[in-house]
Amino acid sequence: MLSDFNLVVAMIDQTVIHFHIPKTAGSTINSILVPAFDRDEVFLCGDNKLHLSHWESNVHFAGLSPEEQAPFRYIAGHVEYFLLESLRMPHFSFLFLRNPIERLVSMYYFVKGHEGHHLHSKVVDEELTLAEFVSTGLWHELDNGMCRRLSGVANSVPIGQCGEDVLRRAQYNLENNFSFIGFQERFDESLFLLLSFLDALDGLDYQSQNVTDKRKKAKRITSEEKKALMAVNSLDLELYAFGRELYRSRYAPFLQKFARPLESFKKALSLKKKTV
Repeated sequence: MLSDFNLVVAMIDQTVIHFHIPKTAGSTINSILVPAFDRDEVFLCGDNKLHLSHWESNVHFAGLSPEEQAPFRYIAGHVEYFLLESLRMPHFSFLFLRNPIERLVSMYYFVKGHEGHHLHSKVVDEELTLAEFVSTGLWHELDNGMCRRLSGVANSVPIGQCGEDVLRRAQYNLENNFSFIGFQERFDESLFLLLSFLDALDGLDYQSQNVTDKRKKAKRITSEEKKALMAVNSLDLELYAFGRELYRSRYAPFLQKFARPLESFKKALSLKKKTV
């Protein structure tokens, strides 16, 4: 099963929903899973033949009838929770979480380096620091963005006003309404689990996609920057801790049972990959 890593993953028989939270290795995951489906079975929010934005793509797909949704068997991109709720066919839904501090540091440098991002000009022209980027109310994604997405409130709650109810709803959905939870910080291990559960682990050859190069690591940010990041992500930090415990309790027995093939899998990939 793990002897040949020049193969793409096996074709996947079930409908799969990749709930891609920004800056959680989603582009890399898509590069692995998209080839496991026929092209006309793939719906990527924000990157499809309809030429709609991410949000417009979600609205469009959620408005399709069950018969119109049925041909699509891999739905990915920045999926909103209301799209997930609109699905009537059986499906396997998954997401990856990431340390909220690392996620926003990565996002800051991604925005600075990509002219197509809607905040690029503002960040570059005004020379915003990392602390200013996250603390001046520029974007809902920077304000407990993982809780916003998982709770389904999206941008309906004003910046700075997410409360415990948003966190509790996000925790409930994470625990009860997803087939698999992975972690960016444990990428190879999470990928091994994901592909195993999808019965698609025939072999693999991947390279990290959409990598944010030349950025400061979260452990090297200043105390002022860390304080600013934590202030706008206190709920995400709680959600992240909740998710880590959920991951440990669910998958520890599986990881123990398959420790040897997992180690072979990780060694094979270590020759190719770099951190996203």
